[in-house]
Amino acid sequence: MEPTSRLTDLLKLVPQVDLDSEGVFKYILIQASFSRSFDPSAEVLTFVRGYKSCAYHPDILEACFLQFDAPLEEGSGRIFFRSPGGGRIQHSASAKKLSIYGYSQSFGQANHDLTLELAKKAYPDYPESSFTVSYEGY
Repeated sequence: MEPTSRLTDLLKLVPQVDLDSEGVFKYILIQASFSRSFDPSAEVLTFVRGYKSCAYHPDILEACFLQFDAPLEEGSGRIFFRSPGGGRIQHSASAKKLSIYGYSQSFGQANHDLTLELAKKAYPDYPESSFTVSYEGY
């Protein structure tokens, strides 16, 4: 379901994709919803996060709780988070290259094609050929 209303307000405050600009690091997809059950009819928004400073995939999710909760006004409702998967990213902003691959031992393998789609929107100045996806490797 395409996000509307309150979750799109969150997009005005935090970027949908936030990755370190250089290096190889773990990443996760994060789903946010006002529905605890993540019901298919519920509004769900997907974010991509990856940081060299996070040694494990769950560390990324933990680091994001404050990032997401801080901009919300009181009374706006509680947002629930989950990670449907993760992997690794090799990113070079200077060379405008981004490779998505692998899996998370904690959350399973992310939908790298969705990650790619979101990354292309976040980095529109990268050439199409600079993005690669592999479901192989760790």
